[in-house]
Amino acid sequence: MWFLILGLVSFCLAANNTGLDPVDNFCRIWYHQSVVKNNALYIDGGLEVFTPSSNASASNKTTGYNTYLVKLDLTDSWDWKTNISLETIEKTKSSQTGTAAPLLVRGALYSGPTNDSQFYLYGGSVSTQNTSFPGWQSPSSPQYSLWSYDTSNQDWSQYDTSLDVPNRPNNGAFAEAPDLGLAFYHNGQIDEGSSPALEKESSFRAFLPGLVVIDTKTQIVRNYSTDAVPDSPRSRHGGVYIAGVGEKGIFVTVGGVTKSVDDSSSKNKGSLISMEYIDILDVSSLSTSNGTWYRQKASGDIPSSRLDFCLVAVSAADNSSHNIYMYGGRDFSTDYDELYILSLPSFKWIKVWQGESPRWGHTCHVVGKSQLLTVGGADDGNFTRGCDWETKMVGVYDLSRGTWGSVYKSYDDAYQVPRTVFREVGGDATGGATTTQPDGGFDSKDTAQLFGSSGTSSSKGISGGAIAGAVIGSVAGAAILAGLAFFFFRRKKTIPAQQTQLSDEDKKADGKPRHYPIFESPGSNPAVELGENNVRHEMDPSPKASRFMELP
Repeated sequence: MWFLILGLVSFCLAANNTGLDPVDNFCRIWYHQSVVKNNALYIDGGLEVFTPSSNASASNKTTGYNTYLVKLDLTDSWDWKTNISLETIEKTKSSQTGTAAPLLVRGALYSGPTNDSQFYLYGGSVSTQNTSFPGWQSPSSPQYSLWSYDTSNQDWSQYDTSLDVPNRPNNGAFAEAPDLGLAFYHNGQIDEGSSPALEKESSFRAFLPGLVVIDTKTQIVRNYSTDAVPDSPRSRHGGVYIAGVGEKGIFVTVGGVTKSVDDSSSKNKGSLISMEYIDILDVSSLSTSNGTWYRQKASGDIPSSRLDFCLVAVSAADNSSHNIYMYGGRDFSTDYDELYILSLPSFKWIKVWQGESPRWGHTCHVVGKSQLLTVGGADDGNFTRGCDWETKMVGVYDLSRGTWGSVYKSYDDAYQVPRTVFREVGGDATGGATTTQPDGGFDSKDTAQLFGSSGTSSSKGISGGAIAGAVIGSVAGAAILAGLAFFFFRRKKTIPAQQTQLSDEDKKADGKPRHYPIFESPGSNPAVELGENNVRHEMDPSPKASRFMELP
């Protein structure tokens, strides 16, 4: 009897313990999700390279997954080189349903309301980089694409989102409006890790149109059409929310890649989107059944087109400028160690940093009033060649002073506009920006009004008839796709066992492209409005980047 009990205990330990700790055996992590909640950083999922005994030079590295939640306390100051403390939290099954919490990459975490002890996980995909890694999960039904984690009792809960959003997207642009209790997820893709029906379709990668809006107070999810937005659908782009513009703030998207909804081949990575054009959603328009988008042309030191970067936004104390920081990223041939600021309402790009330690597939957050906390990231496609030089998963950048370091200051001063920015937009460190419109004026009068400007407008927006036609076509097309989706799932046969090793996401798959339907439900509030610059713009996919040494 005792032998039976001991054997059962040993089996359970083996099933729940990989022997590789995401902190103690850390080499690098990327394509994870992270969020700041109640003065703590939480890191969920992601691909991770493990090394034995924190030996970065070891040759026997293991590529697998972060199967835990990793928590970093932000209550007190620390130096990641000397006194940082990272805690690992086991991901348990939901007490309500008994369902295991998902193990995903390229999803989104949202902090939720301040009076809520939960944060929220939306979207994501199952990676097939190493399916023999202990704890790996095969794709589950996309019916439950929204999860929450309760920081007070470490319990997970799942929510049915299939009524409005039948897919589990990944690689979309996301942001949160905590003052409104809303979370945004723009476009993205579905692939072999998105559902059981696609599990063996390694050559499948379809981009999804639509803007998913999650009410984090009620967990109600709605889907708005974005078919009239230029360069739609797109993937691997960035998004931020800015509260100080318009009645209820704006959601801004930049960069990434785009391709037709009819192209589901992973061989076509998509066309890079120019960073010269900025797409803006007036969040207040969602409450009047019209999602109103604007496109504005930017100027200045425009970055080369890229994907897999991270964005944060910080406003001057007087809201005279809103500064979007973009760090890292890559295109199809170059990895970047660059930091740019896009300042609004001047819509001017300003380059503030270039080094030679590129980073992509990372996440970043504003912490301690005026610091940028970067989390993870890869530097090239050879993941096991070396380890991240930031050996504790995180890096720190002072948003006001424009300097990198290893020290997080919980007591840091409030954000000040950097000199490199107010030299371009006027004013000083406390605000007072005097450039209140883009070079040449706003591209439409409506955009000028959104930013509270009576300045000149270079053109009129597209006609209401064009908008209505695009929306009606979108709804009709979505209805057809829904029927095709039903047929596809009915005819889908049992899926064979998953291969143990598959290529990196960007590696071309063999075989002919497969064309399966894109499963997007009709938007609840699909009306969309744009300025006249609704033209697709593509950049040369191979810009060159000079490199300089990064400061300690």
